[in-house]
Amino acid sequence: MSPLRRAPLVTAVEPMPDHVLRVCFADGVWKLYDVKPLLHLPLFQPLRDGDLFQQAHVVCGGYAVAWNADIDISEYELWRHGIG
Repeated sequence: MSPLRRAPLVTAVEPMPDHVLRVCFADGVWKLYDVKPLLHLPLFQPLRDGDLFQQAHVVCGGYAVAWNADIDISEYELWRHGIG
């Protein structure tokens, strides 16, 4: 993907075991994104709660995955650092 192009929008997200997200993008690509490296940051610490982590959902028309009004991850971060 050219650095001038935006990442594809997120169309679906599935929370997986061990704080991993399975993310589908508008171009049909699925990627795995490991949230564990973020869990030491104060903003993401509530996601250590497995019940909250399971509430991941697509927001803002596909521009992010969120858990509540305070915690989200952008489509660019998910696309750039996702493995797939």
